Amino acid sequence: PERWWQHVDEIREPVRVGQGMGDDGTLKADPMERAVRTAKVFGSFCEAAGIEEVTPVATSAIRSAHNGEELLERIRRESGLEARVIDEREEARYGYLAIANSTTIEDGFGIDIGGGSVQAMRIAGRQLEQSGSWQLGAVRVSEAFLPGDDEAAPKQLKALRKHVRSELDGVDWF
Repeated sequence: PERWWQHVDEIREPVRVGQGMGDDGTLKADPMERAVRTAKVFGSFCEAAGIEEVTPVATSAIRSAHNGEELLERIRRESGLEARVIDEREEARYGYLAIANSTTIEDGFGIDIGGGSVQAMRIAGRQLEQSGSWQLGAVRVSEAFLPGDDEAAPKQLKALRKHVRSELDGVDWF
């Protein structure tokens, strides 16, 4: 009540902060630089647009990285933005809110594919009925199962499909 949002403008900057993170869980220097640079651009944009209330959030890649806090500190120091790490449940809720506020969907499913994770939402009567989050983001699975710039081999696609099935095993609502 008595609060609303207004779409002022839009900037899209694919950061791919988890690029190269691999199994060791360490964010690499180049993606961290892209993240800091992007935070500076967004911070400057918000300031120039007169946007006073900004709530930056960090998701899957930073959530699972050993050095995620180091990146958040650099972002704080260099851009002035105070990002907070959100959990899987909150990330799925934001995906639902985006769907609810930008579509007329009554009943169905929403899927938010990020770089590190995927959130799926079941919507019933325009309400969030169920949600889940899996480490199946585009960057994460591409690097693990589809390395290189060439077309994926059938064997690679088969391994990826098997992995996705195993991750979603037991999720009866999706």
